[in-house]
Amino acid sequence: MTTLRRVGIVHDSQLVPSARLEDVLVEWLNWCRDRRGRSPETLRSYAATASDLRGWLGDPDLSAVTRVELESFIERPRARGGRPAPNTVKREVATLRSFFGWCAQEQLVQRSVAEGLFAPKARARNPRPVDDDAWRTWWHADMPDPLRIALGLGFYVGLRRAELVALRPSMITDETIDGFIRKGGGEHTIPWREMQEIVTARLPAIGDHDNMLGDALARQRALGSTTLLGWPCHEPIELNRRVRKWGERHRLPLFTPHQLRHSAATNLLRAGVPIHLVASLLSHSSPAVTMIYVKAGGDQLREWRLRSV
Repeated sequence: MTTLRRVGIVHDSQLVPSARLEDVLVEWLNWCRDRRGRSPETLRSYAATASDLRGWLGDPDLSAVTRVELESFIERPRARGGRPAPNTVKREVATLRSFFGWCAQEQLVQRSVAEGLFAPKARARNPRPVDDDAWRTWWHADMPDPLRIALGLGFYVGLRRAELVALRPSMITDETIDGFIRKGGGEHTIPWREMQEIVTARLPAIGDHDNMLGDALARQRALGSTTLLGWPCHEPIELNRRVRKWGERHRLPLFTPHQLRHSAATNLLRAGVPIHLVASLLSHSSPAVTMIYVKAGGDQLREWRLRSV
């Protein structure tokens, strides 16, 4: 960020409590990072909303901010001139509630003015896993190791874009990803090889029987790069750009990196992994989120669900 002194990225240890909006936003974002251990993806989302709020309101005294002003901020016209999507509103309302709740907790304001903000119920999007034939075409193509690693860890392990670009070689072992901060914070250990082997054994038509993912990981780690993917840009959107560009160049069926995460959830369920375990492995907020993937696998998933009741 620029308007908020790269909030949440550069810690200003000399910052003193202030009632000005920008300074308090800086303090809150640093608290989210240093005390709450929020993931880089969550911090980027918080920081983007904080920067937009600063640009919308200016830099007033914190106590002067009203709920009416926050409602106006939430309903502001977006880049394309239309109304904000329900998911966007829900995310921004959650951010404002967190910020002003923290302000009240720190006694910077008497009460949170964000508590009464309306957050619409966002509809869950139908999962869009990558077509099996499309995946086989991609996976058996001759591609650079960083791209293969990103695709493989997305398809078999369900890592999000921001999680993929944040990977470090030191986190990877022959079996697991260790000390990894996922969305929502907290360190996780992810059994990447076991997840891959489950899909390979149960769904042989799409499995990686040649250990191409493991070999690519080993080669990339041996290079000694500071990032696993070795890309200079750490923004999640860079992964979208590289996947699209490579697919177009080789005339392959296109998909988005996030669809790989849909594939991971769907294929683990197709392989018979219990819903609560899939929810844990993919860091879903609850098994109810995982349930939306049940219908994506067709008859095999439907039969499995009926057997589990």
